[in-house]
Amino acid sequence: MRRDRVVSEVLGEEAAITPSDLYNMQFKTAAFGGYDKAEVDGFLERVADVFEDLVHQVAHLKQKCEEQRADIETFRDLEVTLKAALDSIQNYKQEIVDSARREANAIIEEARAVKAKAEAEARKMPDGIEREARALRDLRDSLRNNLRAILEAHAILLDKIPLADDRRFTPHAHEAPPAPPTEEAAS
Repeated sequence: MRRDRVVSEVLGEEAAITPSDLYNMQFKTAAFGGYDKAEVDGFLERVADVFEDLVHQVAHLKQKCEEQRADIETFRDLEVTLKAALDSIQNYKQEIVDSARREANAIIEEARAVKAKAEAEARKMPDGIEREARALRDLRDSLRNNLRAILEAHAILLDKIPLADDRRFTPHAHEAPPAPPTEEAAS
């Protein structure tokens, strides 16, 4: 016979009966018109088998239910962890966006400062260039005047050099140069 199980473990106290109770149930028979004992016993045996299968199924389902409850708790814990991670990621994302905005604003401000400095230097450059141009013009004029003075001095020197027609000063190739005048000849 199959191992007895107390139904109250599985179904609760209100159904405290075992398959063995069904197998071993004895019915009183009436003297006239009672039930066929073999037929009742066969039926009770079939009912006990079905009942025992149901008890096993209920136990299996309870075990499965407990496993699913444990899984649900695990999933709830996982959900809490995932929500916390998602919140953390969103906060981190916001921090990155804020940091990028601050950095972009700093770069823009730095570019504006560089632009302002370049504009200020550009405004200064024409004044500087104008001063340099005046200085160069003054140097050019001074150089022109110096060259003119040098050329004029050379022209004066050239005028003092006798021309080739003046035979007094040009010795012939076969003649010796004239002797310088002596003091006697000069008097």
